[in-house]
Amino acid sequence: MPPCLKFDCMKNLFVILFIFLSGVPLRALAVDGISYLNASGTLQKASGVTMIAADSDITALGDTFTSGWYLVTGSFTHTGTITISGDVNLILADGSDLIVNGTYAGINVSQGNSLMIYALSTDPSTMGSLTAIGGNGGGDVVVGGGSGITPTPGGGAGIGDNCAWGSSCGAITINGGNITAIGGRYVSTLQYIGGAGIGGAWGGTGGTITINDGMITASGNSSNLLGGARGSGAGIGGGYAGAGGNITVNGGTIIANGGVNSSGIGGGSFGAGGGNITINGGNVTANGGTQGGAGIGSGISSATDGGASSGNIIITGTANVTATGANGSMDAGGGAGIGTGGGSGGTLDTIIISTTRSVNVMGGGPGDGYNNQSGANIGYGGGVNTGKEGSVGASATMYTLTATAGAGGAISPVSAQSTKGGRVTFSITPDNGYSISSVTVDGIDQGAISNYTFSDISVKHIIAAIFMSATAIEPTADPSTIVYSQDGDVIVKSDVPIKNVAVFDVSGKNLKTVSSIKAINGFVEISGLPKQQVLIVKVASDRETVVRKLTLEN
Repeated sequence: MPPCLKFDCMKNLFVILFIFLSGVPLRALAVDGISYLNASGTLQKASGVTMIAADSDITALGDTFTSGWYLVTGSFTHTGTITISGDVNLILADGSDLIVNGTYAGINVSQGNSLMIYALSTDPSTMGSLTAIGGNGGGDVVVGGGSGITPTPGGGAGIGDNCAWGSSCGAITINGGNITAIGGRYVSTLQYIGGAGIGGAWGGTGGTITINDGMITASGNSSNLLGGARGSGAGIGGGYAGAGGNITVNGGTIIANGGVNSSGIGGGSFGAGGGNITINGGNVTANGGTQGGAGIGSGISSATDGGASSGNIIITGTANVTATGANGSMDAGGGAGIGTGGGSGGTLDTIIISTTRSVNVMGGGPGDGYNNQSGANIGYGGGVNTGKEGSVGASATMYTLTATAGAGGAISPVSAQSTKGGRVTFSITPDNGYSISSVTVDGIDQGAISNYTFSDISVKHIIAAIFMSATAIEPTADPSTIVYSQDGDVIVKSDVPIKNVAVFDVSGKNLKTVSSIKAINGFVEISGLPKQQVLIVKVASDRETVVRKLTLEN
């Protein structure tokens, strides 16, 4: 731990010790100057922080955290759902360990509310821990009025929504800490259904989930009490029959395990699409839930569910991803590593992979003892058994975008793959001492641009950039001097006498200089040049010196 963080951690402990010795209950005071690491890992201070040192402090708050700041300092277990009301910021002190065994959700973050979790350090061995477990319950549900189904115990998310059919999780942001979230299960006389580890309850979508850092393990409920009847929620995303919502991972180490029939990251089981999933960084392992869930994408689906879409999946930046589809079952074939779960009726949305690190993908195998088939690595899950041999999951058609950069700069990403209709932006960045000379797309010069976007992708593309030394002379304009390329030579035309012509590459290296020129009908031809894509031509005449940038045609 950096020295500054050690100091602030000790300062937090001294504040707590002072309050304790003064005989004032921790929950009775709002404390200023409490340290935490924000989304970018920068040390910040919070004021008006409510101290949570024991289970009694949560009980005294009515099991509800309202808008404001809270600091968990002790190691204890709370039984019952903690409800988030408003915009809540929760700091996990080093060495703290809060376990929540929920009745509905473990920590209920319903639509319109937000929870942001912070740590004080980045060392997994010392940073605070939070474990949130959704409730396990049963009984016949009661159909309600406006909410669709009245919440009953069981089936909530570990961190996310309670149990209201058609509802959505609120906004959850994790900036650090050791976080474990396990979805609950609900068992009635008719079916078994469950919630996501982080995200929706049964019947609920994933809301907005952002992970910036931390050590996170999120699992949908994996119990299979009724021999596979219906299903559960995603590791991160939707609950049973709930879509993934908007999921963004910018960093951290994440293990996401789908519940029965559900995805690791994305949609829950049966007709629940993956939502919008963007992974910009971090180390991510996503495992589809048993019986056909995709690693990243959707859970299983059938024609009667209307099918489930993979969702829009973007893996970019510095993300390091392993995605594994689950083996199939009696309900569906194997899930795709990235794409749809097993079954029938699934569709693919946009899938873009452009990370500078690795993406390891494996589709799930066929159902044991059934005719269901394997899922694709990237694409569709295996087809459902309908009394005849099922179909192998088809692979998605991926179009490759290749980037090349000359000396003096870089293009990011260095390459990309996209399904049809995707949109990928490339950024061109010169090194210190260089500038952008030209950018070509599929061989066509686009000028000295700093970014280029491919939209509605349907074919492969090549983007290339050439950089110029900042010490090279920049092009100037002079209507009396014309420079162009013809048959691999440089042609200069001027209406005034020319003293000399010098040709440089974009790094500023002189390739050829011609002096004592005798113009023929106002034209000077310079041949014998190496095959350079872009040249800088410096022309000195009796009037002035001009510079041109020229693409040499061969």
